Amino acid sequence: MFGYFPNDYVDSPYSIDYHKLWQAGFRLLLFDIDNTLVPHGADGTPESLALLKRVEKMGFKVILISNNNNDRILRFLQGEEIEYIAEADKPDPGAILKAMNVSGVGKEQAIMIGDTTHTDILAANRSGISSILVKYIGYDSTERKGIRRTIEKFMLHFFPIFRKPTLFR
Repeated sequence: MFGYFPNDYVDSPYSIDYHKLWQAGFRLLLFDIDNTLVPHGADGTPESLALLKRVEKMGFKVILISNNNNDRILRFLQGEEIEYIAEADKPDPGAILKAMNVSGVGKEQAIMIGDTTHTDILAANRSGISSILVKYIGYDSTERKGIRRTIEKFMLHFFPIFRKPTLFR
């Protein structure tokens, strides 16, 4: 069960203090796309693409890690040149390990930012890197959620008790 707990849980990737992450020694930001940066299947927005460019300008290496195919990721990017790994097969840690290898960044300097405990966070934990879970976007309160989201919601009730130690708060 502990493999599903992130280091931190925040409202959105836009509420993260990236300066604190930099000061804590992180240099590689791995982002999921769907329900993390934009609603599921949506194109990149000016806000989402600006966030990625802003953190790159701060000095971070940014790589998108998505279980989606190339066409979906390219549609999200809208011509922006940001590295990505498609068909990542999360929660398998292979794509995260590949991203660290390609970027030359060690485990202690990499962090995964995503919306699901059963793919993004579990993949990060299996890779030995830190993680930040964001509240997923794209659902309204009347929409039916799947069993994984229901279990995740129950589990996150215990997050304050089982929170991992973190260097970036």
